[in-house]
Amino acid sequence: MDSPGALSERAVRHFPNGVLVVFDETLTYRLVGPDVLPFSGRKAEEMVGKTIYELFGEEAADQLEPELRATLAGEPRSFDVAFEGLVHHIETRPMAVDGEPHGVLVTQNVTDERHTTEELEILNRILRHDIRNDMSILLGWAELLDSHLDDEGRSHLRRILKSGEHILALTSTARDVVEMLVSGEEMRRSPISLQSTLGVEVALREESFPHAEFRVDESCRDFEVMANELLSSVFRNLLNNAVQHNDKESPIVDISCERDGGHAVVRIADNGPGIPEARRPELLGAERPTLDASGRGMGLYLVDRLVTRYGGEIRIEDNDPEGTVFVLRLALADAPDG
Repeated sequence: MDSPGALSERAVRHFPNGVLVVFDETLTYRLVGPDVLPFSGRKAEEMVGKTIYELFGEEAADQLEPELRATLAGEPRSFDVAFEGLVHHIETRPMAVDGEPHGVLVTQNVTDERHTTEELEILNRILRHDIRNDMSILLGWAELLDSHLDDEGRSHLRRILKSGEHILALTSTARDVVEMLVSGEEMRRSPISLQSTLGVEVALREESFPHAEFRVDESCRDFEVMANELLSSVFRNLLNNAVQHNDKESPIVDISCERDGGHAVVRIADNGPGIPEARRPELLGAERPTLDASGRGMGLYLVDRLVTRYGGEIRIEDNDPEGTVFVLRLALADAPDG
């Protein structure tokens, strides 16, 4: 049999990057490198001479075995394996050692990348949902214009154009969000007016929910926070929730702002049925929603993720005497570290 050094040299020719393993027909590891595995801190020498079942246990080994058997039969493979809370991407190639079938594999920790992919799927689903909501409003107004274009019709047309501009502003930032999630870098932020952002969103919600009353305190006109244009999606989801999950005939939503050191604290209070304290963690980031999650769960997941990416915080409180308050804490643009 080739020496370990010769095996390593041949393996590297197959896979120049990652953790390398050479295994034989008994699914025993014959070569492992580098000396200390970055994923687990194990020493490579402790793994050499052991089977996959001895190394990883039955559950993970059962995932590995059919792929490694196929590799020994001459088929390159590419697959993911979950082990000890991490996701490992594995690629294999067949190779011969002294005329006997062997396999070489490279494994890389792709846990963050897989989670990012899931987040992107969720984010894209939410953005599409938001766009569809606004487009349904546009279509409703367009129906009113079908039979006339008098002064009233022109008023409806202005509403359509305003909502269309809003959609364009939202989608133009989607690329930046995707880039941020993929790169893992901090989201780019710039000063955003709370008054302008809330003003647009409240006006749109008033059109969507004419039976509801939205009251914005004058205190919000004085603040600029560090965020980006997707801050509008934060307020859209919170304002929608305040009405859509409200059991009152006439929902009331109060928005107020105050300064707390270098932060603006925005309170969005409703007079609805309230949210039980036990449910609040699942709504604000304790669990990653699945792609078939409810619109509310996905919308609040987006709110929580965006506020966190802005370096802010969000929490849920009881309203007095009834209802819910969503409290957002966002960095002020004029703060020393803003």
